[in-house]
Parts: sequence; C-alpha cells; structure tokens
Amino acid sequence: MRRLAVILALVGCGSHDPASPDAPAGIDGPAPDAPPGDPTAFGDLMPHVVGSTKVIAAPKVVAISWANDPNRTDYETFFTQYAASTAWAAQANEYGIGVLTIAAPGRLAVNSPGTLTEPQLISTVLTPNLTGATPAWGAPDASTIYEVAIPQAMSFDDGTGAKCCTDYLGYHYDTTIAGVDVAFAVNCACTGGGLTVLQNLTETANHETVEAATDPLGDGWAQTDDDHFAWTYVTGGEVSDLCEYADTASEPMPAGMTYAIQRSWSNAAAHASLDPCVPAGTASYFQAIPETPDTVVVPSFGTNVTTRATKIAKGATGTLTLRVYANPASAGPFTVTVDDWNGIIAGTKFLTITQPTGTFNAGDTVSVPITVASTDPGLGNKAEAYQVTTTPATGPATYYYGLIGQ
Repeated sequence: MRRLAVILALVGCGSHDPASPDAPAGIDGPAPDAPPGDPTAFGDLMPHVVGSTKVIAAPKVVAISWANDPNRTDYETFFTQYAASTAWAAQANEYGIGVLTIAAPGRLAVNSPGTLTEPQLISTVLTPNLTGATPAWGAPDASTIYEVAIPQAMSFDDGTGAKCCTDYLGYHYDTTIAGVDVAFAVNCACTGGGLTVLQNLTETANHETVEAATDPLGDGWAQTDDDHFAWTYVTGGEVSDLCEYADTASEPMPAGMTYAIQRSWSNAAAHASLDPCVPAGTASYFQAIPETPDTVVVPSFGTNVTTRATKIAKGATGTLTLRVYANPASAGPFTVTVDDWNGIIAGTKFLTITQPTGTFNAGDTVSVPITVASTDPGLGNKAEAYQVTTTPATGPATYYYGLIGQ
C-alpha cells in the first residue's frame, strides 16, 4: 500500500498511467479479447499491473527498530532470509528488480515512544540518522528502503489521523531528506487475521518491500490496466495489494524461510492462466469472469479513467453474464456467487443480486440478475463494484472484481 488514501487493511494507491507502454491492449487500444473457446485459456481476461521502469532496480533495506521491541531480532532475521529466498526473485524479477541487499540494521538505542506520527518519524528518526557529519545509517540513498517496525505498544498515526492496526497494517511512502527522495515503509505489529503478531509483521514487511521496490514514488508499477480498474478500486492496484484478499495470500513457511510472507501479483502467471499470486500457490486456478460489453468513465486518483463494465441503469434490473474458466478444465465443479463490494466493506449495498444456484464447470455460462438500488459516490455515482467468488468443492476460492456502470 502506498499512503495516499488509507482504507482498512493493506490497500495501496498509485498514479494513473494510461500511456504506459507496458499496458495490455484495452480501452486505450484495440477492444479486449473475446472469451477464448478453450476454457483453460483465460489469461488475457485477467488484470495486469501496468507501470514503468521507475523502480528500485537494486534495492537495499535498512531494518529499523526501537530498543524495547520484542520482535527486533526476528524482524532483522526475516529480511536476511527473505533476501536470500526464491520468494524474492519470484516476486521481484519480472518487474526489473534484481538482488535485494540487506544493510546493517538501524538499531535505535532508545525505547519507543508511546505515540508517534509520520512527520515525527521523519524528523526525529529518519533525518537525524541520515544527515550530519557521520550519519549512523549513511547518507540518504534513493536505492534504500528504510523499513520501520512499529511495536504493539506504540500508537502510530500516519499524519492524517489513520492509525496502525486500526486503519492499515502498514504502508510505504517517500520523503526528501538532504535533497534525496527516499522510500520508507511503516510495518505495524498487529493482532488478528488468524496470524501471530510476528506473522502479521513479516507479511506486512514483505508486502511493503515488494511495493516500495516496484513503485517507490507512485509512478512505477502502480495499478491495473484500465480495462480492469475495478481491481485497483477494490484492492489498491499495486502488486502486493492485488493478492492480499486472496484465500491463498498468506504463505506461513515459504521455501528456505521460517517467517511468513504474503504472495504478490505476477503478470506472467496471470497471462498464463495460472494462479497469479506468487510464490506459486495452488496447482489449479479458476475464475468466473464477467462479460464487460460496455465502457464507463469513473474518477481515479484525481483524474478519470475509461474502463470496462456491464451497464444497468439505476432503478433497473439487468443481467450480469459470467463465464467459468479453469486450468485444468477438470478442476470443477464450482459454486459461483456475486456480492456488492460496498456491502462487504461498509455494510451498505448499492446492488440487489439474485444468486445463481447449482454448480458449474469450465466453459459454463452463468447469468446473474442484478437490480441497481443506488450508485457509489466513490465512483462518481457512475458505477458500482462487485465481487465474484468461485468456490470448488474443496480448497480455497478465487475472487474477481468488476463494475456495473451507469
């Protein structure tokens, strides 16, 4: 997550980059591919992260902690293990990022304060240790990610009133110190989610390290292609954000590591109709993917984006058509449900949905009647977001996001 707009959980943001040469063909080019006849071939219908070469190609990490942080040793060891793991290469290499170097840790000699804000973190922790005649952590370096562990005992505020563990699990951002624009990450030690505090901390540190390297200043790999803007709206759109809601997001014991990480998005895996969250998750992958015959213009981080949708007027009832895909095709049968996204996160539904019944296999078409009860102000009252859940007889479900347009 990049700190621009804070939403509960690890939700990220980035600048809209419709001109990116890496963007798949879509609204800004040829029409999207029609659903393929092969029900195992659906990679071109999956979202792709778009961006630029504005990454940290050779990143370094300084792991920063206070003297009384009980997770200090584990936090430092985690980064060492992660840098040497196959997980780092799987998550970073395809975005033009090489070896992760772990610098000497930033061990603060004092105990953590009871409260701290982001401006105070920059002025009292980062700046003093990166400036002066002999800065403790060396001179500020645009290739280094300064990763701050926020202990449970501290109340941390990002400067907007949003707090660690209440509004987010962590985020990355950048600031200018001695004329150098440097990336930093805030990693919170939180309870919940069925994980230990340490597992939450290392999953967050992994999440933010990947995103700070791939999108250090908000103009790197920052969001999905325009056709799939719904995924950016729901998750935040950066490479780790896109996998955080997946049932297989958590990897408690990745190869060569004893600390938990969170899987992140691979364009290559998505294009190949495989589980897009890496390191590799389940052997099979499947989705019920909506047909999106229409376009709609919605607000996106201060500008507008033209994206794909299924149009149903406010007050009217229409049909959302889904097609089931699976790799391999024998992975089913599946149940399919569609839910109003705002109802999931905020309790207020804009859409009234009649759920499909029975089970479906790869190649099947699913028709879902939807009535638009209201419109979403977060999308300029131009669209409403929904989540498609595809669930096998056993094992984790998958999720797909789309828009009903006005």
